[in-house]
Amino acid sequence: MTIRDKFEEMKEHHEGRKEYRHELREERKLEHELKHDVKEGIKEVGKYDKELGHELKKEAKADYKEYKKDEKEAEKYAKAINKGMRELEDEERKQQHEFAEMLKKQMENE
Repeated sequence: MTIRDKFEEMKEHHEGRKEYRHELREERKLEHELKHDVKEGIKEVGKYDKELGHELKKEAKADYKEYKKDEKEAEKYAKAINKGMRELEDEERKQQHEFAEMLKKQMENE
């Protein structure tokens, strides 16, 4: 092997190492970009989850308010119905009492 052959061999080896280092650098760069993209994706998902959670909380609060409103309205109607029933019962008792009085007077008259 001549010196020139040895030189060419070393030059090829050096070029090969250079390419290898370049490829390694590119690989690391891509890996870094991928990690960065993953972190950004995680942040986006976190932000989306927060927004979604906030939205769900708002909806739940609105649903609860609607439920409470319906409950109050139902309570109001129940009170009105109970009041009406009491009035009807009072009226019925009054009529029964009047009827009993009328029967009593008829019995006394006979």
